[in-house]
Amino acid sequence: MNALKTLLAAPLRGLLWLAFGLLLPVLTILGLWAGLAALHPPLAESAPAALPLAASPAGAGQPLASLSFQPVEPQPVPAAATETEAMPPLPDLPNAFCLPADTERALATVLGVPAADRLLVELDGTPQEIRYIGLSVDTLRPDIATAAHTVNQTLQGLEVLLVSDPAAAADERYVIIGELFVNYQLIEWGLALPQAEAQSACSGFLLAAEANAKSARSGQWAPVDVRSQPIDWQNAPVVPAVSEYARAVYLAGVAGGNNPNRFSILGDCQSLSWRLFQRLDWSNYEAPPDEVAYESTRLHFLGSFARQGITTASGATVASMFSVYWADPNVCRTNETPLACELRVFNPSVIVVSLGTNETMPPAEFESYLRRIVAYALERNVLPILATKADETTSGHPYNQIIAQVAYDNDIPLWNFWAAVQHLPNGGIKADDPRGIHIVPEAYPIKRVTGLQTLHAVLEAAAQPWP
Repeated sequence: MNALKTLLAAPLRGLLWLAFGLLLPVLTILGLWAGLAALHPPLAESAPAALPLAASPAGAGQPLASLSFQPVEPQPVPAAATETEAMPPLPDLPNAFCLPADTERALATVLGVPAADRLLVELDGTPQEIRYIGLSVDTLRPDIATAAHTVNQTLQGLEVLLVSDPAAAADERYVIIGELFVNYQLIEWGLALPQAEAQSACSGFLLAAEANAKSARSGQWAPVDVRSQPIDWQNAPVVPAVSEYARAVYLAGVAGGNNPNRFSILGDCQSLSWRLFQRLDWSNYEAPPDEVAYESTRLHFLGSFARQGITTASGATVASMFSVYWADPNVCRTNETPLACELRVFNPSVIVVSLGTNETMPPAEFESYLRRIVAYALERNVLPILATKADETTSGHPYNQIIAQVAYDNDIPLWNFWAAVQHLPNGGIKADDPRGIHIVPEAYPIKRVTGLQTLHAVLEAAAQPWP
């Protein structure tokens, strides 16, 4: 009877291998397609729906802090196989059908975890260090490599099943704990990568695990949090790193019809084109040597620099962006606000918000209007860039603190112009200005080039391939 079962089991295992081999490419392609569909904004004849506010990177996939191989309830430890006993059975797991059935298998206790890709186990009464078959951790982000080591440490003290593979090195093993194929699981959690050009029995399965991790945005594939902490805004970089969410907003807007070659300024007297960006539109403009790297961005946005937008005027404030009395009656519709008019008439893909000079309204009111500006833009997938202001002399810097907080909360770029001019006398503010709001002439070239660098950062991010 046992011989008959064995005879029948071999064809059945062959059929399962064939079925899974046919389904695996299809499932992998569907997983990749689903991941790309989730990331790429759909093209539409009208403006696409606004992207949801990005969750923190830790929210992508499963939170790393919750991952563990420790059982929720204490599990009985299986007795180790003796020389007279048969080898431990292979687990009946869909993602582990690839495990070789005719290679060495043994139960071992995990004594320690010396690295993210290896275990110290007690095997046949002797401590041995083994590596995971098919895994690579060399190119993991530092934070993910640390998380991978931490999660692996949850195996310590547990009994695992080790399975060898004739195509792998002598010290490499597949590792199984309970109902989990650890090699596969680490990759699916985004805590390891499949080895390039691996020829092991499970290499195809491990590639499928990577596709799942990419689709779920787990671990290595989760968005990186590039935001500066608002409380530390004074030390934030002048030119911001552009987050994946901000990049996605820009791309969604372009896909929906926003002009990729246009940006608008929401600004006051410091942002009037003749003072700030106008020369970048001159036909005879020659970039100085230290700005040549940004020449492609200048050419990309040619025509936006010299334009005097509807949302830029001396004395403009965050509140005036919503006042119909500040709108240009020659181009704006009846009861249309300057912000709505600017986005309709010029159709930019990016807006630079540089407001707050000599601000007199209470900070809470300033914050309310600034958040309205950002929300209005994001609803239309127009990417806002918020600039700190140089004339922040109020105790505690409440307005720049608010600007930094709003940028952080919405995961949008923070252009820290304040930090860029702190090396100038009086922080870049004219010493003889009784109102303390006008920046010195030397500050304008700094604002011009750091503004260009910030726009360049957006285009650089947009050009990056999808993860």
